[in-house]
Amino acid sequence: MRILLINPPLLARFRDYLVPPLGIAHIAATVRAEHETRIIDLNVERRSRAALLREVGRFDPDLVGMSVTTPTWAFLAQLAGEIKQICRAVVVCGGNHVSALPEHVLSTSAIDYVFVGEAEDSFRRFVGELDAGRSGVDVPGVGYRKADGSVHVNPVGPLVEDLDRLPLPAWDLLPMERYRGRLRGYASTLFTRGCPYSCTYCAAHLVHGKRVRRRSVDHIIDELRLLEERYGVSFVSVVDDCSTVDRELVAAFCEAKLSAALGMEFWCNTRVDLVDPELLGLMKRAGFAVISYGVESANDDTLSRIHKQTTADCTRQAVRWTREAGIIPEGFLMVNFPGETEAEMQRTIDFAFELELPFFEITAVTPYPGTEYYRYCEDRGLIDLEGADDFRKFWMVDEVVVDNGVVSPTRVRKLMGRARRRMFSRLLFYRVAARYFLRGARPKLGDVGNYLSYLPRLARELVKR
Repeated sequence: MRILLINPPLLARFRDYLVPPLGIAHIAATVRAEHETRIIDLNVERRSRAALLREVGRFDPDLVGMSVTTPTWAFLAQLAGEIKQICRAVVVCGGNHVSALPEHVLSTSAIDYVFVGEAEDSFRRFVGELDAGRSGVDVPGVGYRKADGSVHVNPVGPLVEDLDRLPLPAWDLLPMERYRGRLRGYASTLFTRGCPYSCTYCAAHLVHGKRVRRRSVDHIIDELRLLEERYGVSFVSVVDDCSTVDRELVAAFCEAKLSAALGMEFWCNTRVDLVDPELLGLMKRAGFAVISYGVESANDDTLSRIHKQTTADCTRQAVRWTREAGIIPEGFLMVNFPGETEAEMQRTIDFAFELELPFFEITAVTPYPGTEYYRYCEDRGLIDLEGADDFRKFWMVDEVVVDNGVVSPTRVRKLMGRARRRMFSRLLFYRVAARYFLRGARPKLGDVGNYLSYLPRLARELVKR
């Protein structure tokens, strides 16, 4: 069979987003030995929609698989219909959005099957069933339309217990030279799957569940050595939901990385209650340059209501320890929780500056399908979609999806914009950014265009009123 896997463009439009699609690369690795497999990453492989469809037609796939996030759903639903017009491929989808709303996704006639939960095993088995001339409807986690038009979703199969048995991502099917971060070759990896926490705004558990499973240190080191030696990668994002949830694993990895003499540096994200000075010092020696913390709010009452199980004082301590270890602390903050006042939102914004975070991202809490917050908003009629299939506005960086009943969405956007301008206006931002980007840099000519593309947003934030 000929299999084409498509990674959608960020914000449902063609633009550069220089992060390799780890999930699709894992899926491709499970079937490539038996089937001709290709990946198109629309975030870095720029082309018009017409050119993309011509390319699909030339490849003439038997199966097209697409990774769906909530804000890219509308784009992919339309693309699926266009693909059906030019070839007879079976079209399938997977990802968080699909796992949350499989019936909704299958209401689009161009989507033939969906995959709920972890899909490496189910996708490989499904492809084998199709290749043998069978329907594949008995595969665990697969959803489909019955002859009468009703939707059926099979019970999800067991989670992958031994992560080491999964093949390494099919990096060679991606344009690895195009992925750049910090002026050097860039890739992503994971140490664990699963998040045991129950934050009301988070949908991470939909695919990988809540039970934490870990890779072996040797398996991780082998992957990193491949990335460094074959693809020239020297900067890696550890994309676990909570990268330090398994402290023993992280400590063992750091020791092994130092012994392996790998030169790469790392970014990771974690919780403020999952670090300590000893671990942070070891992570610094092993090359962790930045840690992004889920700060969320400066208000302890809000943190309690969203089941974060942390406090503002815990955040202060973690950020202080991180800075003392020589690692750059970054923060993710959210405003516009139900009933939150403008004063409470401003307190969270001011908290970022009190912490002296050189970089932070502030967003409006977004009701992603499958979360407790989505159910809360849905029950109260707070989700106002322009059309039944329109989730484009669910890109949390720039949008305010919900009116929280106290502060208008327009005002929330102004508060977030003002916070970003304050961040961009500080000398601290540029001093740390220069050190962060230039230390150990291995620039290429193409990096100039990549970073120039960020200047319009920076200019907008600085001059916006």
